Amino acid sequence: MDDQSRDYETPAVKTDVPAIGITLQYPLDEGVGRGLVFQTFVAADCAIGDLNGALDKVRRAADRQRAIVSLPTLRGLLSDKEDALKAEIEKYYETEVARDNLHNRRAQAVATSDRRNPKPSALDAAEDAKIQQLLQGGQSAILQLQKAIVIDKRKVADAEKLISAGE
Repeated sequence: MDDQSRDYETPAVKTDVPAIGITLQYPLDEGVGRGLVFQTFVAADCAIGDLNGALDKVRRAADRQRAIVSLPTLRGLLSDKEDALKAEIEKYYETEVARDNLHNRRAQAVATSDRRNPKPSALDAAEDAKIQQLLQGGQSAILQLQKAIVIDKRKVADAEKLISAGE
């Protein structure tokens, strides 16, 4: 008898309802080339809400996977910027101390001098301008780093939220 059916020969369940196949390629990180490919199917006559629901599920899963991959890098960038901020603040403080020491030495020199109302020399004015420029540059760098840290902290928090939402 040839009509004996074997398990591996049984055809897959067929349906008369055609399906729409959806493939979504999602890069995980720039430059490295790693990515994910998601595939899903919905009935061809499904409501637009069902189609969008399937796509939203795939997108959320892909976003979560990207967050998992990028979180260590985001934390590293945040740590680097925090270290740079500490170094910049220390450099700014040292410049302020140097300025104060210079002003104290000048005040002492004026106090011990016999001159009335001495005017600063061209060298003193150049030193003052240089110190002022260093302080302004330091302030600017500190503000930029503080803003970048706020942004990076937000990125880390968003990634952690995405990761924990899928657990």
